[in-house]
Amino acid sequence: MLALVRIPAARAGLRHTSESPPMTIFAELAAHGRAGRGDLPVFHRVRHAEFRLDLDLDGNPLGLVPLRTRDRRGHPAPSVKRTSNIQPLLGIDDVQYVLGWGAGRRADACHTAYRDMAHRWRDAEGAQDPAAAALAAFLDGDHARTLSPPPDITAKQQVLITVAGVPVTQSPTAAAFWAAEITRIKGAGITGLCMVCGRPGPLARSMPDAIPAYLIPGALHTVPLIQIEEPGRTPICLPCADDATLGMTRALSAPDTSMCAQGQDSRIGWWITGEDTDDPMALLIHPDRDSVDRLLARESGSVSPGRFHAVTVSAAGPSRLMIRDWIDADLAVIRANIGTWLQQIRTDQGSDYHYHSLPSMIAVCGRWLPDKNRHANPGEPHSRPVDAQRHLLRTILHATPVPHTLWIHLLGRIRRDGHVSAARIALMQANQARRPDRTAETPLPDPAGGGDLSGYST
Repeated sequence: MLALVRIPAARAGLRHTSESPPMTIFAELAAHGRAGRGDLPVFHRVRHAEFRLDLDLDGNPLGLVPLRTRDRRGHPAPSVKRTSNIQPLLGIDDVQYVLGWGAGRRADACHTAYRDMAHRWRDAEGAQDPAAAALAAFLDGDHARTLSPPPDITAKQQVLITVAGVPVTQSPTAAAFWAAEITRIKGAGITGLCMVCGRPGPLARSMPDAIPAYLIPGALHTVPLIQIEEPGRTPICLPCADDATLGMTRALSAPDTSMCAQGQDSRIGWWITGEDTDDPMALLIHPDRDSVDRLLARESGSVSPGRFHAVTVSAAGPSRLMIRDWIDADLAVIRANIGTWLQQIRTDQGSDYHYHSLPSMIAVCGRWLPDKNRHANPGEPHSRPVDAQRHLLRTILHATPVPHTLWIHLLGRIRRDGHVSAARIALMQANQARRPDRTAETPLPDPAGGGDLSGYST
């Protein structure tokens, strides 16, 4: 039989115990992006191609080779946020840009834009970089007409260009040329004080790159981290804009440190900096009993040499980003808050006890299906609320009460389903432990016992 256990009250919310003030979210994201960039140049991303175009030093095509397994490792290559406007990419780009193959006039316009970009690179760096001259010669000679299109090639497939066996993306002048291109394309044309690094520099007119749509629940297109309406009001230099975008992408795409439960409207990504890198978030997803017991045995109230950062995002329309939550706190505080939560949701069954995972707590907010012996999945009628994950994570990480709307929803589901599971009991325990303290009532004195009623209105 399941039994309610004695559970501790919720701890205080997040607090900053380090002497230095916390950095802004964009500064932290930029630092996270730089930490994970490695040898990747600024304004570059790891990109993949389906075909490889080989050129000699004179720009003559040596062949168009299909990469049937797709280059899984990818190549560091120039990147930029594309809109509906035509914008070529150096080194790896669409078939319609590199070869001009595609339907309608757009393919011709894309190919012309690619030729113009190659001319700018050749004129700027051609004397020092033979790859720039070779690419321009290939495009000027209209050599694409001499190639036979593979039967299954499409205009949007990616082509990697090599010159004398070396990818154009590895050319010694490619990164510097692309940085100049980004300044021309995305720069505001003014210099100002960057709100991220605090140094003067060329400000961005728009973000140089974007976050992939698959990382943002509800997004239909790639999403810029910041919508820059006026550079003077959102002053961010181009390198910091790229670093912050890379940092957000890195946080949301890491398989072990990001989460978006099926059917939920938000995704959380987190990372830890400092000497202490023991991640307590794993215990929310997979609460191994021995690991949880070790966490609870830690000395409470200590300051950790690690720092915890977490960002929760969702889409605000097809291509806009909403930051739902941001945390920058001592790792010890987060560890204590998670430990308190795990204590509160522990359920006992005889001499045994069990800690419930966050995915199971989200699932029990949905309808119980007795014929299938499970809760309703996303897409089925009366499934879980789409905001259950972010509400529960905020409750856990900020040490706040369970939201009233989620609590009322759970009670309604229990009443309609006629079903109480161990995980539902655990959520009820957490709600009970986190209820705000009631105001203590002062009892009236007993007049029959000679109590003094002075000062009380009648």
